[in-house]
Amino acid sequence: NCPKLHALALGGEAIRSEKIRKLFVVATGDSLGLYPGTLALYNGSSEPKTFKAYEGSEHAQHIFNGKFNDDFANLIVDFLLAGPE
Repeated sequence: NCPKLHALALGGEAIRSEKIRKLFVVATGDSLGLYPGTLALYNGSSEPKTFKAYEGSEHAQHIFNGKFNDDFANLIVDFLLAGPE
């Protein structure tokens, strides 16, 4: 089985499926102000789920441009390599 990865923009409903793993990543000072909404989306979603917040104001893929580049890349690779629950 090949894992699926969906990049979501904030504004949707919580993810209720218990059949898929979910990874929520955001910067605490996200330049678009999305930290509170991302945390709320995470809290409303069902397990299995993981939440990772990085210090800074980078938005989305721009986290790769900051000091957390390696950690962010490893987080995504590890999540994908873990495969389905």
